[in-house]
Amino acid sequence: MTVKIQAHFDGKAFIPEEAVNLPTGTRVTVEAELPAGTARSESKEVRRAALLRLASRESTSTSIPTEALRREHMYGDDQ
Repeated sequence: MTVKIQAHFDGKAFIPEEAVNLPTGTRVTVEAELPAGTARSESKEVRRAALLRLASRESTSTSIPTEALRREHMYGDDQ
């Protein structure tokens, strides 16, 4: 069962804005909809550096034979 509950974060815990009828100790999953412009945990520079590292890696695991790249193999042409 899914129930939407409005809440605010006090720096340590989520505080419901309305009464919640659950037994004490009930485990729940919280899905937060963050306000637009909310800062990410990593800085822009850290994310950019990670992207550059990923893009600079040479891929050696994929090898496509030259024959497979011929037009007739790619498009089913008999030319």
